[in-house]
Amino acid sequence: MQVIDPRTLLVSDDQLQQANNLLQDFAVGKSSISDEQLWEAKRIKDSIVHPDTGDKVFAPFRMSAFVPMNVPIVLGMLTTPPTLVNIVFWQWLNQTYNVCVNHANRTLLLHASY
Repeated sequence: MQVIDPRTLLVSDDQLQQANNLLQDFAVGKSSISDEQLWEAKRIKDSIVHPDTGDKVFAPFRMSAFVPMNVPIVLGMLTTPPTLVNIVFWQWLNQTYNVCVNHANRTLLLHASY
């Protein structure tokens, strides 16, 4: 639930860097931070940074943006008249957004060649 918290969309680059620094310092034993600070730093990093690449996930495609981004899509699907154009448009938008979210959050399998 913490990774999909939409409030993490408001975390600045500086706050993310501070969270990363806290986690790195804790890993090497340099920092004496509270458990609460450590878990908050981990929550911030886990919700923004891709676990395989270490890169930031583009904000609209993060799991924390999935619900807020889907609200207008669902409202559009439910409130527009069911014409062929409307149905095709809203289905296309919905599926395109889902593909983008899945692609941005995919697991990257690295295979060693034997």
